[in-house]
Amino acid sequence: MQARAEAVMTELCHALHWIDGEWVDGDVVETSINPATYEPIGTYADAAVATARAAIAAARRAFETTAWPRDQHLRAKVLDQLAAAFERHTAALIDILSTENGKVRGEATFEISMVPSKLRYYAALARTEHGRAAEPR
Repeated sequence: MQARAEAVMTELCHALHWIDGEWVDGDVVETSINPATYEPIGTYADAAVATARAAIAAARRAFETTAWPRDQHLRAKVLDQLAAAFERHTAALIDILSTENGKVRGEATFEISMVPSKLRYYAALARTEHGRAAEPR
């Protein structure tokens, strides 16, 4: 398991921000430390105020100029795809959460395992007109 966590961390050696359809680095790079070993596990772009404002502006622009706020099927599709991605990458996400936050594996597994069903619930809500999602018997 530790080897897989190290491989995942190597692949994710520098975390960037996804803004307006592009990966954006920061002016400041910080090191992420494994709280259990105090060893570096990667680096990340530390966002400045300008980066946060750019992200907010991009989100507002996307909301105002795309079908997103009006297309409930698009929102549901994206939430379903995100749920499927969590399921495909469950083991790696558990390793990352455990390493990055110092969580015991059982707790990390519990947290990650709850995500897909919650995303699918909200995908179902996006498809409704009255704000209720129910599963037929």
